[in-house]
Amino acid sequence: MPGNPLKQAEEHLATGAYVQARREAERLIASGGLRGEYLGRAYALAAQAAFALRDCFGSVRLAEKALAAAGEAANPEILAGLQLILGSAYAALGDPHQARQHLGAFLERVPSTSVPAGWVASAHRHLGLALRQQRAWRQASAEFDLAAELLGAAGQEREQASAQLDSAWCLFMAGQPEEAALRIEQAGEYGLRSQDPELTADLLCHKALLCRHRGDLAGAAALCQEVFIPGKPGVGAEQQALAAWIAGECALDLVRREEAEFFANLALSHALAAGRPSLMNLAGDLRRRLLAK
Repeated sequence: MPGNPLKQAEEHLATGAYVQARREAERLIASGGLRGEYLGRAYALAAQAAFALRDCFGSVRLAEKALAAAGEAANPEILAGLQLILGSAYAALGDPHQARQHLGAFLERVPSTSVPAGWVASAHRHLGLALRQQRAWRQASAEFDLAAELLGAAGQEREQASAQLDSAWCLFMAGQPEEAALRIEQAGEYGLRSQDPELTADLLCHKALLCRHRGDLAGAAALCQEVFIPGKPGVGAEQQALAAWIAGECALDLVRREEAEFFANLALSHALAAGRPSLMNLAGDLRRRLLAK
């Protein structure tokens, strides 16, 4: 086959035109003109684009087809990339066992394969997500810390700050708020420089949680109220769910039952809208404790 039939799809993927990349890769697959490694690469391109578009089910289906088409004789980088896609997608889908299996296979290939540092950082971050789903808080925190270090070395400060907050959350859940405070401070340094709205909202929530752990319930409540300001930039359902849960816990600490119930229900509603099972569980746990009193 003369030339590279995947050139256009690869260019679309490289420039972030994920819809076009997936469409072109799937067009080539459907044409029936690709064989062997080219067919495997086309499925891999489509899988990468699908994952970038947050179609996790689609990315799993396409990546598995890519593995079947390419076989073990394929380019080691392609095989590593497919393991990364599968592991990351399974982590996003809430299947930590499958995620850890594929991400472990990817990391085993890294020493003998020339893969971008960003891929390694992504693997550690998604491994952190999988471990967080299994409530292995310290292990998850360590993976997020490693991802943050790699992202910082690559100059990806926004993603580094996000990984630092992920680590902080795990440390809160592990009962180590002062270690979490260090990660929040590190992320906050970038937040001050960038004024990124979503990161600022995430920082407000994490700082509120830190205040609660330190016994400053008034400070925690004030930070949560900032998140609740209508139309505040960067605030979505996830931040509102987290702030409502923290406010509910503070209200329960103060034995304000009706207020705690209001925030527990609000947290559950926003958690459902955000599609975050971990936040649903936290809100549900708060409601159960209220009903038990």
